[in-house]
Amino acid sequence: MVFWWMGRYGGAHSTNARVITGFFGGSVTMLGIVTLWILRANVAGDPVLSYGTLALMFSAAIIAGLLLAWLCQPAPAPHKQHIEATPVTVPAGGTAAWIGYARPSTPILTLVLGITALLFIVGTAMANWVIIVLMVGTALLAVALMNFEVTINSRGIHYRSPLGIPRRSIALDRIHTVDPDEVFPGEWGGFGLRGLGNKRAIVTRGGEAIRVDFDGSQTLYITVDDAAGAAGTFKALA
Repeated sequence: MVFWWMGRYGGAHSTNARVITGFFGGSVTMLGIVTLWILRANVAGDPVLSYGTLALMFSAAIIAGLLLAWLCQPAPAPHKQHIEATPVTVPAGGTAAWIGYARPSTPILTLVLGITALLFIVGTAMANWVIIVLMVGTALLAVALMNFEVTINSRGIHYRSPLGIPRRSIALDRIHTVDPDEVFPGEWGGFGLRGLGNKRAIVTRGGEAIRVDFDGSQTLYITVDDAAGAAGTFKALA
């Protein structure tokens, strides 16, 4: 249900939305089947996985993915609103700075934490603390990498995660323009650090974002609140 919703309302084109929905839906189905088999094998004391059983698992996952992809009818692409930069006045001899945050929306964060709790329960049921640490650690790492502090000041534009990496700085003299924009996860094939040709994006949710054009033809999108204020601050500094 979650992946159908992402495919329909994520803002992707028809083919892209169906690929996203089918792939992740099939992957989660496979994870669920394997988890159930492990639990059954532990109870029955028969840990041997035959080729026939493995083929059935993959077949069920593929069928589930294809079914979800077929059911996914992407909604019409949302019309992007035109957002004007908020004027910022800098007094003579003064400077300006803007600090914002790229964070996941509450539904996405709830989903990640729910999956983390599920993985913890599965690991506990298997009585395997190595699996618990790996699964929960991976989920928490994903949460950390979905949060970024974004700063615009006289030195340029900077972003960094709570872990310190990934991080990046773009000097002010390399930047041509910073404009408010809108970004939808489906356009980029999902969330997180994304890349498409000479375009890069930090997508933590759908909606308001800044578009940074720099180094001739390079473009960076970052989903932040108050994108108009961020753009206005850059224009006051430029």
